[in-house]
Amino acid sequence: MPDGVEYEEYANIHRECLSAIKEYREKHGVSLSETPLEELREPAYKKYEQLTGFKPPKDSFDHFWHHNADKFGEPCKNCGRNLRTNKAKYCAECGETV
Repeated sequence: MPDGVEYEEYANIHRECLSAIKEYREKHGVSLSETPLEELREPAYKKYEQLTGFKPPKDSFDHFWHHNADKFGEPCKNCGRNLRTNKAKYCAECGETV
């Protein structure tokens, strides 16, 4: 799972892709369905793969936003899964009290 620095790197590329999509639509006067989204999103998909080691799921341009390690708590001492928040009192995965 990406940390805050990696997350910010991806966020910058994601914003650039959104700007490129908007500029393309304005320049060509086309709807979103007529825009080559996959081509314009390619830099974000490449960064996703670089950071995670996995190809992003199809139609997953916003998928990365759910995977920021800084949004979660420390790993559970019992099962190793991240706690849902830094204030968690128990692990939602295994029930271990923190």
